[in-house]
Amino acid sequence: MNLPRTRRGLATLAAALLGSALLAAPVAAQDGPLADPREATARTVAITSITPQVLTPDETLVVVARVHNAGEEEIADPVARLHVNRFRVVDRAGVDAWADLGPGEPPGSVVATERLEDPLPPGATRAVRFEIAGRELGFLDLPDTWGPRGLAVSLADGAATVDVDRSFILWLSAEQVPQTRVSILAPLTGNPVDVPAWTVSTASDGATPDPEPDSEQTEGEPDDGDVLGAEAIGPLVSAQGRLATVLSATAGHKHVAYAVDPAVVAASLASSDSAASAWTAQLLETLDGRDVFALAWADPDVAALARGEGAALLDGALRLSAERSEDLLRRSVRTELVWPAGGLADATTLEFAARAGAKTVVAAPGVLAPALDPSPVSPTGRTTVATEAGDVVVLVPDAGLVADLVSPVGSTPATIAQRLLAETAVIAREPSTELRHLVIALPRDWHPDPTIVQAQLEALSAAPWVDPTALSSLLGTPDPRVERKPLPRQADDREMLDTDTVADLSQRLAFATDFAPVLTEPDRFLARQTAQLLAPTAVAWRADPAGRADLAARVIEEAEARTVGLEVVTGSDVSLIAAEGEVPVTVRNGLVEDANVVVELRPSSGVLVAGDPVTVLVAAGEQATVRVPVRSVANGDVTIEVALLSPEGRPVAPSSSFGVRVRAEWENVGTGVVAALLGVGLVAGIVRTVRRGRAGTRLDAADVPELAREAGQ
Repeated sequence: MNLPRTRRGLATLAAALLGSALLAAPVAAQDGPLADPREATARTVAITSITPQVLTPDETLVVVARVHNAGEEEIADPVARLHVNRFRVVDRAGVDAWADLGPGEPPGSVVATERLEDPLPPGATRAVRFEIAGRELGFLDLPDTWGPRGLAVSLADGAATVDVDRSFILWLSAEQVPQTRVSILAPLTGNPVDVPAWTVSTASDGATPDPEPDSEQTEGEPDDGDVLGAEAIGPLVSAQGRLATVLSATAGHKHVAYAVDPAVVAASLASSDSAASAWTAQLLETLDGRDVFALAWADPDVAALARGEGAALLDGALRLSAERSEDLLRRSVRTELVWPAGGLADATTLEFAARAGAKTVVAAPGVLAPALDPSPVSPTGRTTVATEAGDVVVLVPDAGLVADLVSPVGSTPATIAQRLLAETAVIAREPSTELRHLVIALPRDWHPDPTIVQAQLEALSAAPWVDPTALSSLLGTPDPRVERKPLPRQADDREMLDTDTVADLSQRLAFATDFAPVLTEPDRFLARQTAQLLAPTAVAWRADPAGRADLAARVIEEAEARTVGLEVVTGSDVSLIAAEGEVPVTVRNGLVEDANVVVELRPSSGVLVAGDPVTVLVAAGEQATVRVPVRSVANGDVTIEVALLSPEGRPVAPSSSFGVRVRAEWENVGTGVVAALLGVGLVAGIVRTVRRGRAGTRLDAADVPELAREAGQ
């Protein structure tokens, strides 16, 4: 990523002024006519060492340079010269101006000359060395004269200068100098990650995932679950990979904070690549003693989510990150930081992040710039922005310092480091009464040269006017008194994922969140759904919009298929002839794992009142019947809607319905009829018994003497 050098217009003006100053120097400063600068591309000079980097009056300056003839003709009379500009560089534009001067511009006063003994043939390279006492450079030795001066080494063929390399001397003539704090935030995020395709089927039909699952894997699930990209992490963590170079460049400097996407660490841990194992081990060791912030899982494009009603996606990404970060990174990390793509773009994104619980948001260089333009002072890199969802601390990176690390300008690590020292020196000299704290937030695609960055960071650590400081220190300080330009309400950004797709992804994740408690392994299911639905939202997919669109369509379809399979088996209408009873409901589970389903009846009228919902465990690929209690209030026909819910009461399948004929009085009528019939039967039985009893015991009077006498027989 090549960041444009800011302050370019001012640099042009400063170059003109600087050129005038050089022309006003003594005649001895010019050593022969300058060659056509177009010829210098084939004959180069590179300053390889400047020691000490910060020079005091009593020290000796040693400059080593490499001269090389890349042309087709020899340099017959090679002469190398050391030049200085005795005028102090007073501002950041002046730093740009001196460094950007071409070979045809004046290099300054000559303070040392080295004539090479032999001609320099084509392709030849030689080293030259200059030594000169600090007090012989002609700089004023006063407390207020400290700061950067221009330095250059030129190569000439006799009297004609053919190439010049420029750098800076950092002159330290004061015992005490003001300090500026500097914090650096480096992202550790991945490349676009695809989601392996898999075939969805019911458990009864058999689920055939693609690729083939291992023996311990739940049937029907992709083999990587919530760990995506393990097969593609290798190039990122190989010796020259982006993540490897970021770690190599910054590992030795504990004041550099890391913003880590936990999904990248998960992929590295899951990878079988030996480079991934080595990188993970180095990362975990490097995290000791530094600020570590866990980004939302899969590094979603927060600005796109803000525009597309993607609250469920950001909530899911933050939740998954909070749940997994401590285990993955083996330490407690901060999770309140959100980093929109390219930095904060507008107020809409900031408010959206605040609603998700973000306390700190990283802005882009140039956003929330001081209202006074140009500002005479480089302000502290934080400000607090009030939103309807609460106040948010916004980290505002210094554009110039970010460019120094992202797009370093110079011929060698030595000149690049000196330029950074020069810029921080003029910052420290700016007219400010406050202790300022600048932020360097590097972009996601930062792919540094470790040698160059290490030289820059070591120079910052050694500079007496720079205090390398942990980022957490800045987060705990009050805002500086700086009036800033307001954020636009909504910035135009055509690289982000479209709002309709964001809304579709968010709705699928919201439903998956409601659906998960039905399953026997809800956390595992939700983690997988979250990771795969987040995949198309990753900032890294901005580089491939077409691939992102294809992936989004596929994961939406597959996410929906994972939650389809629960249904009510509908049958004929039911008749209820009692005041209380039970209605049978059969539930079929077409999922690939068991499901705990809550069955709730919802009568369409008050004729029937449903009892409490009933929970039933339905095995994968099977069906189960549950009886739900009901109570009739009156006679009539009623439609009952059957809702299948999660244990938390969320719908997990489309509802179905059937009819119920309620005839509550039939119970009383039937009871009366039965009672009457029983009564009739009882009376009939008694009568028959009496009749039979009388017939069987009748006697003749003649057979009983007493009766016979009474009868006169």
